[in-house]
Amino acid sequence: MFESISAAAAALKTSLGASAVGALISVFFADKALGRVTRFAMAVAGFAISVYLTPHVMTFLEISAKYEPGVGFLTGMFGMSVMSRVASFIKHLDLNRLVDRWFGKKGD
Repeated sequence: MFESISAAAAALKTSLGASAVGALISVFFADKALGRVTRFAMAVAGFAISVYLTPHVMTFLEISAKYEPGVGFLTGMFGMSVMSRVASFIKHLDLNRLVDRWFGKKGD
């Protein structure tokens, strides 16, 4: 039993594990009206954003490699937050009015 707990703790110390935990924790702060499937998709997107951006953030900010799990955790939370706001924006977007503005009469 202790081997599995230590293996789980070791996995969370990696950048991938920390990214996943960051994205999952931020699910609790997402808009509850979005639904479970949407929040799950945003968590997956937050994880993917974190996996892709963590090395770039570390290089850009010149952060030591030993802090990679922490940066992965924070970018996972940030990526999920961004996806939450994008989904909320799309949900409340009035596409008919937007299309009318773009292609409507120029004099209005």
